Amino acid sequence: MQEHLEGPYLDLSVIIVNWNGHGYIGRCLDSIAAAVRDLDTEVIVVDNCSTDGSVDIVKRLFPSVRVVASPTNMGFGRGAQTGVESAQGKFISIVNPDLVLDPGCLKDLVGSLLSNPAAAWAGPKIVDPEGRIESGAFGLATMFEPLRWIPGISGLSARRRMKDHAIPVRCESVRGSCMVFRSSMLRAVGGMPTTTFMYGEEQILGARFRDQGYEVWYNPLCAAVHRRGSSVEQRWTPDEAVIARMVGHGAAMKETLGRPGFLVYDCLLMGLLILGVGGFLGGMGIRPRTALRLMKLSVAALGQAPTALPLGRLQEVRVD
Repeated sequence: MQEHLEGPYLDLSVIIVNWNGHGYIGRCLDSIAAAVRDLDTEVIVVDNCSTDGSVDIVKRLFPSVRVVASPTNMGFGRGAQTGVESAQGKFISIVNPDLVLDPGCLKDLVGSLLSNPAAAWAGPKIVDPEGRIESGAFGLATMFEPLRWIPGISGLSARRRMKDHAIPVRCESVRGSCMVFRSSMLRAVGGMPTTTFMYGEEQILGARFRDQGYEVWYNPLCAAVHRRGSSVEQRWTPDEAVIARMVGHGAAMKETLGRPGFLVYDCLLMGLLILGVGGFLGGMGIRPRTALRLMKLSVAALGQAPTALPLGRLQEVRVD
């Protein structure tokens, strides 16, 4: 490992944001030692007020892990940023607790950043437990992103996945369930986004790094297995999860597109939701009641001032 820092700094800080991860955080922590290999590493678990005993598991079985306990559920972005603020590593990895890392995964991602001096962010190949790939080298979404719901013209959506890469490639964004950053560059763009409770962070990070001239790399030679949605399934109904995802993505689009671009995005979204309610766009996979609620939120999001949206059980999800 080259480029060690003098003083108290470490090679790598691994941050896990946990909420009720009793069933899987132990497997994630078990996989980290082999994933970092010989890097000088600290592991930080930021706990978002879990009630399932997962913090006790971490403290009992992994005494070297530093636990930062929050009295409330801050959400993913704020939880990750809390870890970033106390991290001492020259590189920072943010890993979902329902992820199991392959041996060498994080070490090789750090190597991807070291190989490219302008690289700020790298991500691995991520597969689900059945082996289906859910990662890729992504482009950032544009104002035309809602058009991906329309069969036959989905290619107009810029957030395309470039599949089947055999070697590392440069891109604009990678999957957020496993990320490695150059610490100095992450801090230079303001750290982890905290605009929403969950979702949209990859879009914001990709835009911020792009605007600073920093690079993003996807490395399919590194891999991890992800049991996707473990926390989401505990917290929200399927309809609420759809709304949370759309609100988070909408907040990210509002930040990254600017007002003119966001107006186009939001109007396209509302039009497609209307088509979905009318039964003309069955491929959307959104129930009419949920689509109507999303239309109300889209109208509210057009306001220039920060808007606290009336989401009931989703009241912590905001569009700023």
